[in-house]
Amino acid sequence: MGKPLSWKWKLVLATIVLSLTALWYVFTDGCQNAVVGRISQEYNSMPESEQRDSAWASRWLYWAAFKGSVCGEYKVACSMLKEFCGMPKDYNMRTWDYVNSPQFKRNDSKNAFQGKCSPNGMTGWGPTHPDAPDAFYDYVCYQEPYQAGATTGREAKVYYLLFYVWHAKHSADGKPHPKFMKYWDKMRQKALDTKVGWGDIPNFDYEAKKAAPWKEPQ
Repeated sequence: MGKPLSWKWKLVLATIVLSLTALWYVFTDGCQNAVVGRISQEYNSMPESEQRDSAWASRWLYWAAFKGSVCGEYKVACSMLKEFCGMPKDYNMRTWDYVNSPQFKRNDSKNAFQGKCSPNGMTGWGPTHPDAPDAFYDYVCYQEPYQAGATTGREAKVYYLLFYVWHAKHSADGKPHPKFMKYWDKMRQKALDTKVGWGDIPNFDYEAKKAAPWKEPQ
């Protein structure tokens, strides 16, 4: 019989087993529920005035990116990103259908929003959060390979409706989102490529003249 393993080798093997178990766990629904549940609990427990600047926002977006880019679970990533922007988190509920519904148009300054923001979209995360355009752009990109071109084009138009039209109408400074121009050329091109047209958006501003130019932070 061979010699029994030393305590050092037992420790190495135990570490390997634990590491593989942990790696397996992060890909499970249980881990997803635990992570999202923890962040949501922390978000809901803090005062509204502190939610906007909370570091939990970046953790939410980091986890969504992990699910979409590493785990390949694009539906989970899309749902999280939509929820961050104040849209219905149901993957099958298109944001274009939502923001064009009569209910949203009647109540877009009162109780039209869902997800991680107040019903009026002004506090919490939602469409006025500094990272909301990033989240919405990632959402459109994640769902794009799995949807018809027209669907992607219409979802891209919601970027304009939320961060240009709505933001200028309801934000304190009366201007489009400061980060709007970061993705506008890309979003506009997605809509142009799919030929969905802009005729259903009143007073559409192709050049987005009211938006401030975007410069990457140094």
